[in-house]
Amino acid sequence: EMVTAITASALTTLSVFLPILIFKNSLGFLGVIVGDISFTVVVAIVASLAVAVLLVPVLASTYLPLRTPEQRTHHVRLFAIVDSGLERFFEWLEVGYQKALAVALRRKVTTIVAVIAALAVSLSLIPKVGVVFSGSTAEDNVRITMRLREGTRLEVTEAAVLRLAGFLKKDVPAIENIVATAGGGGTRGTNSGWINVTLPPVDAASFTADDVIRSARSHTGELPGMQIVFSQNRGRSISGSNPINIVLRSRDMDAAMKAAGEIQRLLVERFPEVTEPDVDATAALPELQIVVDRLRAYDLGVATSAVANEIAGAMNGADGGDYRTGGINYPINVMLREADRSSVPDLERIFVKNSAGTLIPVSAVASVQLGTSPVSIQREDEQRTVHVTGGLAEGYQIAQVEPRITDAIAQGVVIPEGVTVESSGELTAIQETGSQIGIILAIAVGLVFAVMAGQFESFRSPFIIFFAIPLMFIGVLVLYFLAGVPLSMFSFLGLVMLAGIVVNNGIVLVDYTNLMRVRGRGTVDACLEAARHRMRPILMTTLTTILGMAPLAFFPGSGAQITQPIGMTIVGGLASSTLITLFLVPVLYSIIAGKVPIRKIDPNAGEPT
Repeated sequence: EMVTAITASALTTLSVFLPILIFKNSLGFLGVIVGDISFTVVVAIVASLAVAVLLVPVLASTYLPLRTPEQRTHHVRLFAIVDSGLERFFEWLEVGYQKALAVALRRKVTTIVAVIAALAVSLSLIPKVGVVFSGSTAEDNVRITMRLREGTRLEVTEAAVLRLAGFLKKDVPAIENIVATAGGGGTRGTNSGWINVTLPPVDAASFTADDVIRSARSHTGELPGMQIVFSQNRGRSISGSNPINIVLRSRDMDAAMKAAGEIQRLLVERFPEVTEPDVDATAALPELQIVVDRLRAYDLGVATSAVANEIAGAMNGADGGDYRTGGINYPINVMLREADRSSVPDLERIFVKNSAGTLIPVSAVASVQLGTSPVSIQREDEQRTVHVTGGLAEGYQIAQVEPRITDAIAQGVVIPEGVTVESSGELTAIQETGSQIGIILAIAVGLVFAVMAGQFESFRSPFIIFFAIPLMFIGVLVLYFLAGVPLSMFSFLGLVMLAGIVVNNGIVLVDYTNLMRVRGRGTVDACLEAARHRMRPILMTTLTTILGMAPLAFFPGSGAQITQPIGMTIVGGLASSTLITLFLVPVLYSIIAGKVPIRKIDPNAGEPT
């Protein structure tokens, strides 16, 4: 009676993981995580199917024989009381469910309308629930990047960094370690600094990373001219993108920097929910440029490279040979005095040899001009880019904020010609990843339908069971709404997994209903009889799955932003789909398949009842 249902249930669950494994590379970091989960689940389901079909019958028939309640004897009176109480409870539950189902079968239209209304109400919760790329979780490390005005001396930057570090130590006494750095290499100059804050482990922390961020923000007014940016889960999601990330592309960096500055001011003035708006490109720094008159240098026989080498030697030093004494060599480096190197060089005092060996003053072939030079140049897709980035305050959803920012930029910022503006933040990551998950879900649902059609050798039975899939949205959305947690990309991956799980109860019901009809029962009687006999195993399998996922869903620990959405999705979706499937599937069966003739057999000649 059960081999077909068990095999179909296992295969439908396996089929949803096949597209995940195929498309995992297109999901980026999510694919790495879910790929390992999928492989583990596939191995576990194959093993459980083999155990259920091969091992359990052997154990139940020979080594661990099962007994009916009438055959069981308990030597401990307490066990007998509990066993008897549970048996009476399940009998009461089966009778009550059968009576309720009989009412639903008499009022089919009302039942279907009620289910559709529940689904519509739950879908209306999506804007209130919201969508993020990855849910927030507690962090035990915060990195604070600080930047003062261009040209700020290192000692001034150091004093500001140490002052902010002192504020943090005072406000957050639980800090385990704090590392402050002033100045930097690469593209950062003496006006930049960093503070790395380490807190105790999340489970034992009395203060969180949000406390550190709030403390730093509260003291920015005491540090004039300082801009701060946080690197923490609220500032950068697992997608690798800032919640707000506006990209400007142009060949004219001055125009792009001007537009980026206007957008940054717009975010500061009109969007308080955007935290620490920042421009990732640094304004061009002033520099002295030695401009060589090439025609004049050619007339005097002076090479441009000779001018460059002579000025570099005067400012940075040139090899002047070695001084040897006592068997030790001392290298000689010749350069201008510190006083002369700290001011605009006097080109009349620097000479270079021409092709004839004559000393020519550099001032005869070159002049000094004041100019600017970019600190760094960023290119994406072979185009120069500037990013305006920002975090998002707690309680705001990126899907609500970013469209308003886009409209405000279009109406309030004049974008110079040759500059293009586009969004590349968390919302873009959600849309790109969401489209991939949508494709995976469509393929998974198609495979589930194909597996059921093959097992039942019919399209009607799979079509009836197929209606259990949308029912999972009811429990998922209601649970997320009650918990006050937004949907994430891991939630949608949980929906893909759930698509192969929620149909299992329908498979068990429809398969046994078909069996009852083959044995001569009428459609309504077959539905009622199948529901009464299969309610207990359906509830058992559903409760074991829900209880197994409950710790992930409601008692999250480290890495909760990955595990909790999957757990909540499976708990909510499976609970709602199971409860509604117990009523909807028999109602749909009586409508769609009830009038289709089915081959009947003699119960005495066929399988025993």
